[in-house]
Amino acid sequence: MIRLDQIKVLESKVNKAVEQIRLLREENKALKRTIEKSQARMGELEGLVSRFKTDQEEIEQGILRALKNLDKLEDEVGTKASRKEAAPQSADNAEPQVPPRAPAREPVREPTPVSEPAEEPVVDTGDGVDGSAEQLDFF
Repeated sequence: MIRLDQIKVLESKVNKAVEQIRLLREENKALKRTIEKSQARMGELEGLVSRFKTDQEEIEQGILRALKNLDKLEDEVGTKASRKEAAPQSADNAEPQVPPRAPAREPVREPTPVSEPAEEPVVDTGDGVDGSAEQLDFF
């Protein structure tokens, strides 16, 4: 026959199992929420990666277009330069081109030293004036 203490032990084990099941269900719900959040975040990151790849491709295409334009410009400049070089070479038979010269400069002259003016000789005119009135004495 079944005794009372066996039923109490069985009841205790059932209660422990029920509690364990409840804890496991809570943990399961928490893990499912974590998975949902992680999947949502992963979707966001995949979208970002996709946009970055698209942007990267656009950047690469822009760089390639810029390089192509630079190549064209370089070719045009090279073509013009080769035409300019070819023109003077064919003109060698005609008249040599002389590069323009700078205008001639006058030679620099040394300043001449200033000497004191010589005294003019006094001329006797016979009027009793020695002529010094006409001369000015600056010193």
